[in-house]
Amino acid sequence: MPKRLTLLLLLIALFIPFFINCGKKAPPLPPIIIAPELPSEARARQSGNMMIFMFRMPELNTDEETQADIEKIEIYRLKEPRIGAGEAQTQTQPQTQTQPQTQTQSQPQTQLMLQTQPQSQTQTQSIVIAQTQTQVLQPQTSQTHTSQSQPQSQSQTQAQSQIQTQSQTQTQVQSQMTQSAPAKEEEAREIEGAEFKKRSELVAEITRDQIDGYLRENVFMITEPINVQDGSEDLQNWFYYGAKIYNKRGKTAGYSKFAALFPAQVPKPPANFTAKLSEKQIELDWTAVTTDINGKSVPQGSVRYNIYRGTTANFAPEQPLNTEELDAVTYTDTNFEYGKSYYYFIRAHFYGKKKGQHSAPSNVVLIYPQDTFAPRAPEELNAVSAREGMVLIWAPNSEEDVVGYNIYRSITPGQDYTKINEALIRETTFTDKGIKQGQRYYYVITAVDSAPVPNESEKSAETSEVARKQ
Repeated sequence: MPKRLTLLLLLIALFIPFFINCGKKAPPLPPIIIAPELPSEARARQSGNMMIFMFRMPELNTDEETQADIEKIEIYRLKEPRIGAGEAQTQTQPQTQTQPQTQTQSQPQTQLMLQTQPQSQTQTQSIVIAQTQTQVLQPQTSQTHTSQSQPQSQSQTQAQSQIQTQSQTQTQVQSQMTQSAPAKEEEAREIEGAEFKKRSELVAEITRDQIDGYLRENVFMITEPINVQDGSEDLQNWFYYGAKIYNKRGKTAGYSKFAALFPAQVPKPPANFTAKLSEKQIELDWTAVTTDINGKSVPQGSVRYNIYRGTTANFAPEQPLNTEELDAVTYTDTNFEYGKSYYYFIRAHFYGKKKGQHSAPSNVVLIYPQDTFAPRAPEELNAVSAREGMVLIWAPNSEEDVVGYNIYRSITPGQDYTKINEALIRETTFTDKGIKQGQRYYYVITAVDSAPVPNESEKSAETSEVARKQ
């Protein structure tokens, strides 16, 4: 009995903590913040003397179910100094010392100079200077030198020649490396959200009733003027942009993805941009850009072009119409539809520079292509008199939009034609039954297209035949 009691008490002791914790509540979970999702496709662009920050507006809240209710947008900008801006030019422009040297010592100093010069940006200059000095020291067998010193030993001459050869070789290698090494593209530094929050400044606050004025096909676009004059502070800085989107309750999902770009001196906007419509293409032309935004001449062939097209005046110029940058001043657009409006403009860009650094846009051209182009006149029209009437046969037109033909008849050659079909003839044969035996008839036909206002071709070549007697 005591053993059973002991066992019972042990079981009760084990289960007491379980029963005590059964009614205890777990710590409360943090509330789910429902706010507009972060904007996507954030990017920075330069357009002449303006910086553009753009992103695609969110459509849903962070719950990924309810529609985003946007009350306010805040735009932040941080300027970060460019590290090493302008160093590339210093490295690729070695200076050669050409002043004659007056040293007459027999021991060359080339080796000493190469060893004591640091391996840095000035290495190219040091090697070139050393080569020049070695060449000046070389003519030591001249009459003046011989009269002042003893002739060089053979070993000294060989050593000097060897050092000179090594110096020339190293100079050639260094020169080849300088010319062939591509310039490393300057990239933006990664900036964390905490740093951006601490160092950035609020540059714009757009309220609910103002947002539509910044939208281009659901892409939010805001501009900021910059100084692109020589030596300006803006040219020495990266521009980082970020956005916060709030709902009516003041909730936000945080900063958007940061977009960064440093401004540059860009080409002048293209001028005289025009568009000309033909039956199957829109021909775009403009004048070549020869100066930059500050009016300085640019090297021939250094400017490329991108064409942008939209179907509304407020379209977002995200991707150019051309797949590769253009070096010509003309472009043919064959991918269009009649009856739709198209807005075009063009931007210029320096070849090899960052893709986001463009000129301001050219003038905008609106073109509303209408199909006013008639088909070619039908060919190979023949008339055969048969018992059932005059049978006409012709070759089909090759145009894809030809939907039918009209038949014209006369009893006088070359004039007074009357259309004899009520509806368009869809085939390439027709039998004229309203004829009199023994009468000669003259026929021409036309082709008609499917345009909203149908276009009719010129008349075909005339054919004639006498109606047979029964």
